[in-house]
Amino acid sequence: MLPQEFIRVKRDGEKHTRDSMKEFFSQYLNGNVADYQVSAWLMAAFLKGLDDEETFWLTEQIVNSGEKLDLSDIDGIKVDKHSSGGVGDKVSLAIVPLLASTGLVVSKMSGRGLGHTGGTIDKLESIPGLRTEFSTEEFKALLRRVGLAIVSQSESLAPLDKKLYSLRDVTATVESLPLIASSIMSKKIAVGSDLVSLDVKLGNGAFITNLEDAKELCRFMMSLAEQFGRKVEIHVTDMNEPLGSSIGNSLEVIEALEFLKGKVENRFARLVKELYKDTVNSTGGEAPDVEQLIASGKPLEKFAQMIEAQSGDPKVVEDYSLLPMAKNVHELRAQRSGYLKFVDTKEVGMAAVELGGGRKRKEDNIDHGVGIKFLVEGGSKVDAGDILALVYFNNENTLNSALKRLEHAFIITETEPEERPLIWWSSYQ
Repeated sequence: MLPQEFIRVKRDGEKHTRDSMKEFFSQYLNGNVADYQVSAWLMAAFLKGLDDEETFWLTEQIVNSGEKLDLSDIDGIKVDKHSSGGVGDKVSLAIVPLLASTGLVVSKMSGRGLGHTGGTIDKLESIPGLRTEFSTEEFKALLRRVGLAIVSQSESLAPLDKKLYSLRDVTATVESLPLIASSIMSKKIAVGSDLVSLDVKLGNGAFITNLEDAKELCRFMMSLAEQFGRKVEIHVTDMNEPLGSSIGNSLEVIEALEFLKGKVENRFARLVKELYKDTVNSTGGEAPDVEQLIASGKPLEKFAQMIEAQSGDPKVVEDYSLLPMAKNVHELRAQRSGYLKFVDTKEVGMAAVELGGGRKRKEDNIDHGVGIKFLVEGGSKVDAGDILALVYFNNENTLNSALKRLEHAFIITETEPEERPLIWWSSYQ
């Protein structure tokens, strides 16, 4: 089959066959189909859509393009955690040790941040000495030894997805729901966990801003899970304001550690507790009381064990001075009295990028010590002159750029904003 014939089928809104999908992408991986031809197909798929069968066939090709990680020789129930990304989203840093302290084996392969979303790996690498690059066997050894691991995405898993995503990123086809579902699920299916826990962010700080689109993405992912014989649970969670008080790598590690010590009670903490309960229950077990579990110190101990197993300094759980921290702090004050309302949470994430805490390009280095810490949550009543946030910076120019971003991120309103749910939708309900 000629590549242009495959492209024409989707351009005209027709349906692919399983064999044609296999041939097209096999030829692409072999170098016989060009990037510009795949780019043309991606736009056709974006405009005309893929049905459930086509999405399955595409996902099948992505999964089969690399190695599969068999976890069946590891004792226990294996859980894989994924978030679609947002601003201040440090849920994985808190929920992975929380789940592991119940006896579950929690494996997470994660990426680095790009644009307004922070990466879990970047946050973890704030910890002195901590490694995130491991071979497959080393990764499995970590799971056997301590029951949890958060590591960088393996280059050998689903390499076709990486090639497709790099094209989607530059051809304005990122937002296609079947392509998003295929990208997310292919990497999860390639890893043999017993349960995949998916957190789809929704709101003005996420890639998806419409609840119906979020539900449709969940439907695609649940369909893929069923066709591949995998168990998933999915939550659509709120990202209309930063999740928790801190945005920035070291700052978010500290907030996660404070949560594990029982010292945090905000939207971030409440969401982690809800996700924890649903995830444990989805494995067929009964979730131990989360407050008692945290008070026991076991989740914090698990985090310290993971840090040490990954060559980091476990003393960081008690001594935050070991984390990199910016030299300067700017107090961001309310210009008027009223209620704090976030209108463009992405701008908060981009403010952190301007400070140096994130990447504009994949090759950028980051400053783990910069960031923003809000002292009040969205919806809070504030008075003129109150300190809304502390901005941690190392350079005056980056501070000014960040402050310009923050000017567009929130407003002070006269009326109290409507309260939003933490969880908009869940497959567990």
